[in-house]
Amino acid sequence: MRAKAKSLYFLGECNQLTVPFFQRRYIWREKNWEELLNSFMNKSVVPFLGSLILKEERGNNFSVIDGQQRLTTITILAKAIYDCLPEKSKGLESGVGNCAQNFLFYRKNAIDSFMDAKVKVEHSKNDRADYERILKATLQNDEAIDTDTINDTSSNILRCYKYYVELLKKKSVETLIGLYSSIFDRERRIFVVIVLEDGDVNEQSIFDTINRAGEKLTIADIIKNNLYKHLLAKCKKNPDQEREVNDCYDQCWEKVFCCDQKTSDMWDEKRSFGNVKHTNLEFLLYCIACIKWGEDKDMFPDLATVYEKEIAQMDYGDLLKLANEIKEYAAIFTKYIQDLKRDLEDEEKSVYFKYDDHVNRLMLILNKFKVQMFYPYVLMRLHDVDQNDSDEQLISDFKKLESFIVRRKISTRGTNDYTSKCYQIIQNGIDYLCDSDFGNPDGKITDFDVKQYLSNTKDDTAKMILFCIELYRRRVPAVDVKALEYVYTLEHIMPKKWEKNWLDVAIDDNGSILNPSSDEGKQFRDGAIQSIGNKALLTGSLNSSVKNAAFAKKISGDGEHKPGYEAHTLLLITRDIVNQARNDTVWDEKHIASRLDSLYAEFLELWPSYLPVVNQTDDDNDANNDPNLSQYTEEELADPVKLMNAVP
Repeated sequence: MRAKAKSLYFLGECNQLTVPFFQRRYIWREKNWEELLNSFMNKSVVPFLGSLILKEERGNNFSVIDGQQRLTTITILAKAIYDCLPEKSKGLESGVGNCAQNFLFYRKNAIDSFMDAKVKVEHSKNDRADYERILKATLQNDEAIDTDTINDTSSNILRCYKYYVELLKKKSVETLIGLYSSIFDRERRIFVVIVLEDGDVNEQSIFDTINRAGEKLTIADIIKNNLYKHLLAKCKKNPDQEREVNDCYDQCWEKVFCCDQKTSDMWDEKRSFGNVKHTNLEFLLYCIACIKWGEDKDMFPDLATVYEKEIAQMDYGDLLKLANEIKEYAAIFTKYIQDLKRDLEDEEKSVYFKYDDHVNRLMLILNKFKVQMFYPYVLMRLHDVDQNDSDEQLISDFKKLESFIVRRKISTRGTNDYTSKCYQIIQNGIDYLCDSDFGNPDGKITDFDVKQYLSNTKDDTAKMILFCIELYRRRVPAVDVKALEYVYTLEHIMPKKWEKNWLDVAIDDNGSILNPSSDEGKQFRDGAIQSIGNKALLTGSLNSSVKNAAFAKKISGDGEHKPGYEAHTLLLITRDIVNQARNDTVWDEKHIASRLDSLYAEFLELWPSYLPVVNQTDDDNDANNDPNLSQYTEEELADPVKLMNAVP
């Protein structure tokens, strides 16, 4: 290993600098571009741009282990300066053209024509085309870069060039030449260049230490570099295997995560996990680690270490398999998680759901409830069945998970144990939840608990429950429209501001009439208002004058421009309220309680407890032990809630 402070003049002393194919694409943005330019514009201070780590290859060629972002930006800046100069100022006789040829390009042979010269920094495949297009423009071909065609969807390479050109074209020729000279000044030692000799045992440790300490690489970058470095090492210079690894990287990483700027940005988009944020790609790799090596603890903080440990134990075939699994899981993650998230956020996009589409309904619930820690299990099961949404076992498993999530959402329990729960169902199957939670009173999601929770539901949760019940009602052949968008608003039938127009509605607490002016009366009514029995879905928000109006006006509206519930009867769940109002113009706590019972029964059908079935003995099958159904009324037998209350 050799380390020495050097100026950018060292570019003229070497041949090609190759960015390894598995390194991340160019990610610097405007803040970085501005800082670098300002460091050169300040003539009173010699800039220091940190270290460059190069690995020595054959024939005075080097691999860029660390520093490609800075090298790329400096060379683009130099080319932008060159392109902004008038023709008379950048000829070979001025030295500017000579500098561009010698520092940005190299000739394999001294007698080669410049037109045969190669670009000095050979980028990884991610950015090579755009980078070489910039450097070769007007030097090796006549076509200049039209910056008007570069926009927010263009690569960061092109956007960097446009940023510099638009700034530099406003400056004088003298300023540009002075800036160009300062960049390539032999005496301005702006880097510490660390050269690792071929086979240097310190390469990996130096690389990891610098990047992790400086936070220059993301967790995903470290994992990816580690994976493909180990793959190349396993090749042992076998050219056929090296080509296979290169092809594997193309198919399983570059085309999946870096095929264009839009895709890269999607995988770089961050998700919130409490107070911590991770990119989509990091989260995907976390999900895969949970599936393959999960333990009963959170692996996120040590994710790179987990991969490093597991990768070190793999042979060539296992490493290739892992690379392909990452590709397969990425496709599932994109289709079921990211595409749905994008479509739901797009106001111009229509996304429909129906009861029989069990997978998409679960994904909607996970998305809207912001439950992410069960995604590893979801991805695993979709991968198991090769994304066959109609697989019966998959549907059964997902319905149980959905029931658990909805029950926990309305419960007093938090989500702190979701990571542990996910590991358990990955290892033991979804029925683990039946044993640990559904039938366990300490789990606080029994049927009895659910009834209590539904009497006081948060609006966003009630909205999802009512939407799913609406889908459930539409599953029958008699209903033509079975698919709906999740675009409805939640309405309190008895309004929160009830004291203005609802004082004449008696507050009935099981036959005891409470004074609406008393604290007891107000508290009782305010509590009833939060019951799911008092909540409805509408296709749009009501006018404020109707929203707080008496029940009759809420139903009929207040003229043509202030419609009421009667204008929203496309939904079955709202139509029932309108139909009831035609026969009964009162809406009070008794009606709320009755509707709560009805919705509770449907809730149990949609999200049952899935308690384990107890095997019957021969004695249990004895006719003498059959329940006496004659002791119950027809009404009780038809209503699960009433039957439950009637059982002695």
